[in-house]
Amino acid sequence: MYCTLQVCSCLLGEDVLSVYVYEIQLESTSQGNGLGKFLMQLIEPRKCQMRSMMLTVQKPNTEAMAFYNKLRYAISYLTITSGSADQDWYKL
Repeated sequence: MYCTLQVCSCLLGEDVLSVYVYEIQLESTSQGNGLGKFLMQLIEPRKCQMRSMMLTVQKPNTEAMAFYNKLRYAISYLTITSGSADQDWYKL
């Protein structure tokens, strides 16, 4: 089994400390058994004493988008307001 999770904190706007999920990867044979959901629950903002969470997803990665949508993540207004129409990722 192969798993990578990289997380950091950052400031968003008016001193809003946020969890930023830089990378989460699971080997395809490890997907679909709840491990990704478990990892995301470990770093929920309230557990890290943060006010928000942010991550990016490559637009072609429809499986990742479905995963995050299932966990109730949504595309952020920051994707719309700070990016160009041809960017190849979403901010969630």
